[in-house]
Amino acid sequence: MDRQTIIDRLELADWHVAEGTFHVNRQRRLIEALTREHQDTTQANEILKKFEEILATHTADRDRLLKELKKST
Repeated sequence: MDRQTIIDRLELADWHVAEGTFHVNRQRRLIEALTREHQDTTQANEILKKFEEILATHTADRDRLLKELKKST
């Protein structure tokens, strides 16, 4: 993969990590609010787990691209 393609993909991966972090944090706040209101958090926790899994995938992809970029210099 050429250097510019790696940079382009890295920019997208950074965006995905930022978006994923936003969604995880928002979901955690939702769970906190549901807990305070003594509501069932089962579904919200399942969604949080999926968000965290997706974020981990995006983070791993970003990290892989960063290593690839370092090798290309």
